[in-house]
Amino acid sequence: MKNAPPNRRAIVHIGLNKTGSTTLQFWLANNADKLREHGVWFDDLRPHGGPELSTAVGWKTFACTALPKYKVDQWERQVYDMDTKEKTAERVATFLDRVEATLPPEGETYVTSAEHIGTGVRAPQSIRLLHSWFAERFTEVKYVVYIRDQVDWIPSAYVQAIRSGATLSIEDFIEAKGANNFFYLVNNWREETGADSVIVRRLDRKVLVDGDLVADFASIIGVNPNDFAPANRPMKACRRCRPP
Repeated sequence: MKNAPPNRRAIVHIGLNKTGSTTLQFWLANNADKLREHGVWFDDLRPHGGPELSTAVGWKTFACTALPKYKVDQWERQVYDMDTKEKTAERVATFLDRVEATLPPEGETYVTSAEHIGTGVRAPQSIRLLHSWFAERFTEVKYVVYIRDQVDWIPSAYVQAIRSGATLSIEDFIEAKGANNFFYLVNNWREETGADSVIVRRLDRKVLVDGDLVADFASIIGVNPNDFAPANRPMKACRRCRPP
C-alpha cells in the first residue's frame, strides 16, 4: 500500500497559449518571495536552453514520454540535446529531480505554469502520467486553463506566427491550424483527473474576477492581488525604438 501524499496542494496552470500565460508567469516570478510568505511556492526552472529542461518544456516532455511513438520537436532536440530516447529520459529525470527540490512543506501550495502543457499534452495517456506524478505528491491537484474566443484567438496566433517567420496567408493558417477544440481538451483532462480537478476560465473581462487576469488567477491560488507587485512585463522593442 502506497503512503498517502503530503498534505499540500498543487495548482497547475496549463495555459492555453495566447491567453496571458506570460503575464501570469511574470507576476508569479516578480512576487515569488512574498508569495511564500503567504504559503504559495512558485519556482520557474530556467533558462530556456540546454541541457537542463525548463518548466515550459519539462512538463510537456515528461507527459509525452507516455506516447509510444513520441518524437521530441526538432528545436527542442537541438537546444536540449535530446536526439535519442535515452537522452530524453535522462533530461526528464533530471528535470523531475529539480522540481522535487522546489516542492513546499506540508500545508503549503505549489504553483507551476506552462502553456506548453495545454497545447502539447492532450492525449489521455499523457495526461494520466502527469496527473499520477502530482497525485502521488499532493492531496489536492487543480489544473487551470484559460480559453479565449476563437474569433479573437486566431488573429493573435496568426500574428505571432508571422513574427516568428511564417509566410502563409491567414486563410492557409486557419486551414493548417484550425480552431482550438476546447471540448476535446477539457473533456480529456476531466476524464483523466476528475471533473472537479479542472478549472476552466474564460479570458473575458466580463467574467474574470475584477475584470483582470492576474486578479482572477490570484483568487484561484487564494491570495489578494493587491498585496503584491504587478506583473511588470518588459516591453518588447519596436523598430522605431531600437537604436540605429
